[in-house]
Amino acid sequence: MPSTSGGTRNWNILRVIGGYMMLLLLWRVFVPAHEYSMRTEQVLDIVINIGLIVGVVGTFKALSNDFAPDDSRWATAKLFYWGGLSAGIVMLLIRFTSNAAWWTGHLRYSLD
Repeated sequence: MPSTSGGTRNWNILRVIGGYMMLLLLWRVFVPAHEYSMRTEQVLDIVINIGLIVGVVGTFKALSNDFAPDDSRWATAKLFYWGGLSAGIVMLLIRFTSNAAWWTGHLRYSLD
């Protein structure tokens, strides 16, 4: 029998991580960066992005043990899973578009 406390905790974690990653992607696409990051900040940001991707995948897999297959929350869980996973991968790919994007993590860079 699935535990309700673990299911609720994993459900909330999936929504927070997935939502955070989707909002962060929107911010990095639409808001230009205004300064380069230090090397330690850049590496830490990449590590955190990878950690969030691992977290959203692990939490989604844990939910498969906690929720019944016919639970109505699966549609929302899949939205947060695929949205968060896609956002995390796109945030990592943005860094390969230009030198400024490599350092800032944003799609655009300006000094205005």
